[in-house]
Amino acid sequence: GSRRKFFGTGIFLCLLALGTAFIWPQLTLTLRHAALPSVTDADAAAQIAIMREHPLIFVKAAAEALRQYGSMLLRQGIGILGWLTVKLPEWFYAVYGIALCIMLFHGSSCNDDGESIVTGSREADKHAFMCRWRALSAMVIVAACIAIMALEYVYWTAPGSEIVEGLQGRYFLPFLVLSALALPKYRLLRQEMLITVPLAILSGFTGLFCLYRYYCF
Repeated sequence: GSRRKFFGTGIFLCLLALGTAFIWPQLTLTLRHAALPSVTDADAAAQIAIMREHPLIFVKAAAEALRQYGSMLLRQGIGILGWLTVKLPEWFYAVYGIALCIMLFHGSSCNDDGESIVTGSREADKHAFMCRWRALSAMVIVAACIAIMALEYVYWTAPGSEIVEGLQGRYFLPFLVLSALALPKYRLLRQEMLITVPLAILSGFTGLFCLYRYYCF
């Protein structure tokens, strides 16, 4: 039935996200006949062997990375320019983060009258459909984020390390768009342009000012 189809689709998308994340590095290495830059003591074969013997080591390393680097990853996602050396003002991260949360909750795959933009059907149970759609989106986001962290742990972290190294906030930016589908809709603004236009202008001037100050002073 529809429930089996829904969960089947969700499992397929999660496996697709995980599989693509692990296959792509191998494919690029094969095509380019090159090795990953050895700026760390990473050893993929040794790391995979350790993960097989100790399945929870990656879970602990990922949790520790989020604990230590979580704040930094959020700032990088908003903007740390150049070679991760040009930081924006601290107040900008707070303002931009709040505005981003507002816009994510404001956006949704449902419009005002409750009709699903995805299906366009008014006869189906729209509340149940949207709950399933949000759950599916959340599953894909979680699976993809785990895949990214697993790749960094295997290819960029020393074997047996207690923390995942090499993470950057920009790796997770594509999932911001998908997260709008996973979050419930709350209309906090009547005109979203009241926040998007000033925020875009503020972002542009702030970025230019930081770059000018970095290179000219």
